[in-house]
Amino acid sequence: MKVYLLLLTVIFLYNACEKPPCTESYIPGEIILTFKDSTTLLETYDLMDSLNLSILNLNNFDYYLNNNNTPIDTIINKLESKNYLVLHSYTQNTPFQTEFNLAFNNFDLISKSDWFTTVTQYQLVEKTSNISFMKFGTIKVPESEENYWIEILNEHKNITSASRNAHVCISYCQ
Repeated sequence: MKVYLLLLTVIFLYNACEKPPCTESYIPGEIILTFKDSTTLLETYDLMDSLNLSILNLNNFDYYLNNNNTPIDTIINKLESKNYLVLHSYTQNTPFQTEFNLAFNNFDLISKSDWFTTVTQYQLVEKTSNISFMKFGTIKVPESEENYWIEILNEHKNITSASRNAHVCISYCQ
């Protein structure tokens, strides 16, 4: 009897759950890129600028601070104050060596200028090997030209992949 009631309950719950159709869709005009570890932020910016494409975000660009006497809290506060920058994490290996994992949002000419001034001011050095995570980003291209740009970008030496930015479809009970 208990098995029968359990089976009826499972059948009821399964049928009560509305599952909308799951279709693959893309965000018009957006392309996701992954980069080689050795690709620098400046190279990435210069490439997108030369192609006249906008950077929506760039993730997992690692920098380290080496032999700087500025207190780490001062540097972290400075990084966190930048509206185009997200400090994902930092690791203090020694009192004089700290690594930062960063993301850049809407990285334009003004942001670029401000960032490289900060890099010089605090003696930050970009890591181009043994990085923590895969470098990736999202760029804006003209709508309906996504396939053209994917083909162009996949040919570039610093890009490991370029693809449409897809929506993820998840079925659930409401």
